[in-house]
Amino acid sequence: MEAVNLRLEDKLAGLLSLAARRKNILDYQDIMEALEEDSLSADCIDRTFQVLEAAGVEIQSGFAEVFPEEEEEELPLPPLPPETPPQTRSVSPLPRLPAPERSGQCS
Repeated sequence: MEAVNLRLEDKLAGLLSLAARRKNILDYQDIMEALEEDSLSADCIDRTFQVLEAAGVEIQSGFAEVFPEEEEEELPLPPLPPETPPQTRSVSPLPRLPAPERSGQCS
C-alpha cells in the first residue's frame, strides 16, 4: 500500500509540475494518462483530482484545446429600416356567376 502511495505522490508531483508549466491548467486526458499505468481505485483517482483542484489547478475536459473559448465580440445592431406604411392591394370583386337552373330532381 505504501508503494502505491509513493507512486501516486510522484505522479501528483509530476502533474503539478506540468500544471505549473501550463499556467495551472491541465487537461483531463493528461491526468488520466499519468494515472493509467497504475490500477488505482476510484477513491485514489478522486483524491488526485481533489489535490489538484486544491492546489489551484484548473482541469479542462479536453475540448478546450480543440474548441478554444473566445470572447465573443459584441457587434452593433444594424439600424432599423424607416417605417413604411402598410402596403395595400386593390382587389377586384369576383364576377357574378349565373345561378344554376333549378329542376325538381337531382341528377
